[in-house]
Amino acid sequence: MIIVYVKHYLNKEGKAFVQQYWFPMVKKVMQQQLGYISFKHEVEQDCDDCVNLVVTFDDEINLQQWVDIKEHDKDKIKMCFICCKQCR
Repeated sequence: MIIVYVKHYLNKEGKAFVQQYWFPMVKKVMQQQLGYISFKHEVEQDCDDCVNLVVTFDDEINLQQWVDIKEHDKDKIKMCFICCKQCR
């Protein structure tokens, strides 16, 4: 099993967007990936300017396949932060 801790630093609007739209959207796609175990938002670890996420896959190979797929495109995810309307 491989666990990745992710921390996103955001302003108030970005944090609200991640919690309401981005996290559920990414989780829905991620759940379909081979080797997926969990994708959690650790709310109790959040600060005023960040969200803490934990990604768990069964092994590094399947995690890397998630990283490499089109749906995980970093530019697309970045665009979601910039322009919420396209992702809703």
